Amino acid sequence: MPALVLIRHSSPKIDPAIPSTAWGLTEEGKLRASELAKALSRWTPAAIVTSPERKAHETAVLIAASRAIPIVIDEDVKEHKRESAGFLPSVKFLLSIEQLLRSSHELVFGDETADEVFHRFERAIERQRKTTPNQDQFVVSHGTAISNYVGRVLDVDPVKLWHSLKSPTALILSGNGTIETLTPLGVSVR
Repeated sequence: MPALVLIRHSSPKIDPAIPSTAWGLTEEGKLRASELAKALSRWTPAAIVTSPERKAHETAVLIAASRAIPIVIDEDVKEHKRESAGFLPSVKFLLSIEQLLRSSHELVFGDETADEVFHRFERAIERQRKTTPNQDQFVVSHGTAISNYVGRVLDVDPVKLWHSLKSPTALILSGNGTIETLTPLGVSVR
């Protein structure tokens, strides 16, 4: 069975003066994305699906660069909508994400529930699987959206998973229910 490779974008330049959707990658983030691309060389996707957010799109471009494969932008794999919350101090942001991931049916943070994020993300994955059913699937997205999806699909704690994700990280989901985690620094299996 082909693998589903969910990639959290690389390290962004955090700028409280602009929306996080417009944050690009740092120079180190670009280097780390290129290193992750090398680690992903054993998988063969037909395309890389990416969030339209700049940090995710830039990560996808760097991963696709050595492969000559197309990039497909999909609105449904973007991050949890939270523009109305604005830029939050670190501790408040962490607590808000934890509350969101633990209160899936309620609107507790931002502009959509964790259920809404899950359903649109799931639709995007299913569309991609129908488009290229016999090939590995690469999706470049964001920590909250990925943790929310994987938490439900594999019945793992989404909060713990969210805290474990580095920028960038690739989670490789195989048919046997395991998660292989790849970062530019190494590999582990859960």
